[in-house]
Amino acid sequence: MAAIWDDAMVAQLRAAVGTALAGAPTLVVVEAGAGMGKSSLLDLVTSLAADRARVRRSAALESDRETPYAALMEWGVDVPGGENGAPAPLVAAQALRDALDPTAGTPALLRFDDLQWADPQSVEAVMWLLRRSTVEPLLVVVAHRPLAPDVHPSWQRWVAGRPGTVLIRLSGLDENAVHAIAIARRPGLSREATDRLTRHTRGNPLYLTTLLAEFDEVALSRPRDLPAPAEFSGLVGRRSGRLPEPARRMLHACAVLGDGWSWLSDVAAVAGITDPAGAVDDLRGSGLIEIRTVDIGLSVRVVHSLVRAAVLQTIPLTQRRELHLAAAGSVVDPVLVLDHLVAAADRHDDGLADRLTATAAAAHDRCDHRTAARLHRAAATLTSDPVLQESRWLTSLFDSLLGQDTGPARAEMSAVHAAGDRVGRTLVLAALATVEGRWSDSVRVLRTAPFDEPVDEYRRQVLLGWGLVGSGGPTEEVVAAMAAADATGVGDPALAGHAESVRFYAVQRTRGLSGVLDLLADVPDDPRATPPGRTFALASRGSVRTRMGLFDAADADLGEVRRRFEDGQVDIADGLYTAVSGFLYWLRGDWDRARARFHLAADAGVRFVQPTVAAYLSILPSSSGNTAESDRWIGTARTTLAGQPWQEADRLRMVAEVVRAHARGDRAFDPAVAAGLMPVLDGMLSFPGDCGLVELMHGALALLLCNRAADARLMTDAIGRQQPAASIAPAIVDWLHGLIAERAGERRAAVAHLTSACGSDRGEAPLYRAHMLSDLSRAATDLGRSQPSAAAEAASIYRQLGARPYLDRMSGGRRPAVIGADPGLSDREREVLRLVVLGFSYAQVARELFISRSTVGFHLSNIYAKTGVGTRHELTALVRADARSFGMPAPAV
Repeated sequence: MAAIWDDAMVAQLRAAVGTALAGAPTLVVVEAGAGMGKSSLLDLVTSLAADRARVRRSAALESDRETPYAALMEWGVDVPGGENGAPAPLVAAQALRDALDPTAGTPALLRFDDLQWADPQSVEAVMWLLRRSTVEPLLVVVAHRPLAPDVHPSWQRWVAGRPGTVLIRLSGLDENAVHAIAIARRPGLSREATDRLTRHTRGNPLYLTTLLAEFDEVALSRPRDLPAPAEFSGLVGRRSGRLPEPARRMLHACAVLGDGWSWLSDVAAVAGITDPAGAVDDLRGSGLIEIRTVDIGLSVRVVHSLVRAAVLQTIPLTQRRELHLAAAGSVVDPVLVLDHLVAAADRHDDGLADRLTATAAAAHDRCDHRTAARLHRAAATLTSDPVLQESRWLTSLFDSLLGQDTGPARAEMSAVHAAGDRVGRTLVLAALATVEGRWSDSVRVLRTAPFDEPVDEYRRQVLLGWGLVGSGGPTEEVVAAMAAADATGVGDPALAGHAESVRFYAVQRTRGLSGVLDLLADVPDDPRATPPGRTFALASRGSVRTRMGLFDAADADLGEVRRRFEDGQVDIADGLYTAVSGFLYWLRGDWDRARARFHLAADAGVRFVQPTVAAYLSILPSSSGNTAESDRWIGTARTTLAGQPWQEADRLRMVAEVVRAHARGDRAFDPAVAAGLMPVLDGMLSFPGDCGLVELMHGALALLLCNRAADARLMTDAIGRQQPAASIAPAIVDWLHGLIAERAGERRAAVAHLTSACGSDRGEAPLYRAHMLSDLSRAATDLGRSQPSAAAEAASIYRQLGARPYLDRMSGGRRPAVIGADPGLSDREREVLRLVVLGFSYAQVARELFISRSTVGFHLSNIYAKTGVGTRHELTALVRADARSFGMPAPAV
């Protein structure tokens, strides 16, 4: 090994292995061109850890791009299946974590070769695993070729910004390494000869070792006209040409069947030979195939994808066509049948193109957009009519975009703009803008003459409706777009989610939240009884109930949605519903769980963070005193919404602005902020039925910060008219009336309202109870009626929540001492502690926080050490006796 890799590189890899085995999850990434030695370097890393770690290997194949979680399955992971067969990467990562956990205490090494061909779901799952791993003895070793910008872009960005990643780029062996390798295999070679080999192969280890295996010292010592390693396929062709005919046909058939393992019987059927065992025996020593013995027989594959490509290139076209036709007759999967027929095609074939189109349409209807896109593109290449060919190509791009893959469209954008197919061009440009959050651009593109085909017009109107919602278009246009979509008399299953969301907003804007609840009336009262196809409706109801202050019902809805997400039944990993769930925890005073949910929501943004999500993410940092973090997220929401006034998102931004200003103790908004919120607040006043208690409450506070007390009173009165009414509503109304009276100088009325608010409030939203108590203490003191108990209770709640800005303000800038001894726990340790005290098991804590059970144990060990206890029972008793010292709300323990 040292002859190939220099000592510094070996030392770097030894250190990485040692770090991982010591309990710090470590990522090693090897990047190099084909044949540059990636696999050999992975072999070195594996050998350094193999005697101490359990090794799982996975090598991606070109065909894996279309198979979700192919790498995880090769690692032996049982990936849970959802309605469409592929759960979110976060859920798959947890399944991978579960597969590793039974060996907790035994370090794990995950080897992932040829990531450039991997399916994106596996890559995302590996990212999730490493994001959520903190103390596991885990080493992940990845190798790939240099990646184009559109190949796994999120992986490239993440690796570039991940501290501690060991990144090794191989550009070829130097003269000394080539010399050492060459004379070890061909001792008669001179230094001059090995130097020529270095220049000729450019240090490519695979080409070098292939030459050394194929040619003797005489051939390799020639001063000129060395063998041509750059013509790798020719070399492979010569090697395969020396095989007996049956063995060569077996090799060709194996290459035609793909990169993966194929049963020997299937290979023999395609090759058309009667003695496959003899052919395999002839192939054993060739170095061209691998053989695997399993309980039910032999399977074979070409040793490397580069070798397979070379083999395919050496097969005469006529013979290769015959092999693909034979393969099409032997495989069962109808999509694979079509793949082989496409590979066998050597001219336009409109009949096959029609079959591809029909199969692609079926894949589209079941939301398998990756398969649909690939088959539509294949259909386009086989179509003889240029007009139809272009249409099918554009349809393939549209399906790619529905699957959130912007790479193909971005790569061919100039051709898209030049396309003569107005319908296809428009839908592709609009879908691209929608995926990238450029809703105004989507609307601009879609404002065109109606499309002739009903399904195309349906798609145009649904995308138009969605774009109008996101860009702040008039409600009547949103309603008109959905009416026009309905008028087509058709639908598109792939756009059902978009259509349901647009209808949700249209109903909300015209009939208010009561109309939305009517729309969701078919969702069962018991969330668990909701049919799988209505999970998004259940999530919508949970969101609406959160906004209306119906916290218990909202918690039940969103909890069931989360369960289905974790089980792989639905994929809602854009972060929105995760952020709503975090907001609900924040309102209810469970800030540790809120923090965990917000962290997940922030990680879940695929291409950009939705403005609603950004607004939610700013709220906890604002109320806990992390000003820089809150300003960053509010800035993201402001920037995204600039010029695209999505009114629902703007209302959430308003809530975030109020929480931020209130935590800072501002008596008025900054003029620029106030100016930006005026249209939002005026819209709420014109139709308060469109808003829930949470929005109306913060809207009233916002109006006070804008010195519009009369309008604040109107907004407050609207809370009392909301149906169904939240139990917290009377206290909120009294609190707001008290603040309005205080602003007007009506001190007695203010104290009366605030006293009533504190008396009727049941603590459902602890932060706001603390606000009521703090405001009562202040107003009563101004009136000469000191309320020390109210101030003390407010401070206690603020302390338990960790609402530092309010504690600081109540103490005149002096931070009050924490009762007892603060154990100094980290945020993650507090999250684990919170759940342990609630009675969660290790597995439940791991599932809740998306970490491993071994990580839970590590954090608990740290907590034990910091608190001086030795068991969960002792820890729970300690926290129950002095919750405040742990920054935890007493009602939770």
